[in-house]
This record gives sequence, structure tokens and C-alpha cells, in this order.
Amino acid sequence: MRTSLLTCLLCGCLLPGCTGFGPPTGEKWRELIHGDSSASAVQGLRSPDAEARRWSVIALARQGDPAGADKLIPMLDKSREPSALVRATAAAGLRMLGDKRAVSALLAACGDSEPIVRGEAARALGALGGPKEVPALARALREDREANVRLEAAYALTRIGGENALPALVAALDDLDASVAFAAHRALLEMTHQNLPPIRAPWQTWLEQRPPSN
Repeated sequence: MRTSLLTCLLCGCLLPGCTGFGPPTGEKWRELIHGDSSASAVQGLRSPDAEARRWSVIALARQGDPAGADKLIPMLDKSREPSALVRATAAAGLRMLGDKRAVSALLAACGDSEPIVRGEAARALGALGGPKEVPALARALREDREANVRLEAAYALTRIGGENALPALVAALDDLDASVAFAAHRALLEMTHQNLPPIRAPWQTWLEQRPPSN
């Protein structure tokens, strides 16, 4: 069940732009007969074909072995992996593997030139990061040009933000994208237990007047 769920999550999020909606020809039969092969997946990461590399990333993530993170972390580097879709899949795979050693590389990926990579990196930081990653996520929420990246940053801050995330979330109530503003308001409600409307002014007043935290 875990294997099937992971495959569906990765494929459902990262299939746009692909030529097909399933694994490479013959992969399902090979797995049924032989099971997953870590060695073949690692070898596939060196394929000249981006789709083959992407499915190798998925195969490593699907195995659930944290050691696979060592192979996926380099795939976030644009100089190592030219395909944005493969880099985004690597970020999603690292989130599923749950290895915190990936945090530094994910922070760097938040500055990727492609929004699909930045969004997956922000989402992964929400699962793997902590207080030290709040400034980078807050910056993404304030400054990223893509609404989907700002949305993922808002969700990530909901999970790990704490007090330091509040100013960025309050500012995001003015976001021109309604989904981002909604996510910021929901985060503020959950994090502060204040029952204020989705308008920046009352939240800003509360933020400035609240007693300092101990």
C-alpha cells in the first residue's frame, strides 16, 4: 500500500509535460518478477534520457530506503540535472524519504530558475525543515513571482514556522492570488488561535500589539 501511494503521489504531481502516464515499457512486469532493484535505479540516474532518469528517481524514492537520499540530493543541482521535471521529482522523492540531510540542498533548490522545482523544494522543506528554514520560506512567500510557489511556502510555514513566520503570513493576506491569501489566513488561524478576518489591517495591529513571547 505504501509503495502504491507513493507512486501515485509522485506521478500525480509531476506528470505534466511527460509523454506518457505510466512507467517505461516493461517496468511493471520486471518489478512483479524481480522486485525493485536499487542498482538498476541508480544506473538509470545516468541515462541520457530525462524520462528514464525521472523514473529512476521515483524507483529510489519508492523503495523507502533513506540511503537513497544520497543519490537523489545531487539531482537537485541544475548543473548535474538539466531537466526541471527530474529536479522537481527528486525534491518530492526526498520529501517522501524523510531524510533531513537533504535540507541544505532543498534550500538551494528554492532558488532554482524553474517554479516547479521551487514549489516542490518549499513543500519538502515544510516536511523536513525547522526554524532555521523559516527565513527562506518567508522570503519565497513574499517575493516569488509564481503563485504556486508562494502557496507551497505558506503551507510549509504553517507546519514549521512558529513565531518568526507570522510577519510574512500577515503580509501574505494582501497577496493578489486568492489561494495564497486564503492559505496565509488559514495558517494564522491555526498558529495563533485568533479569530480575525482575512484582512491584513487587524492582523497587523494584533501582531504589533501582542505581548512578546517568552
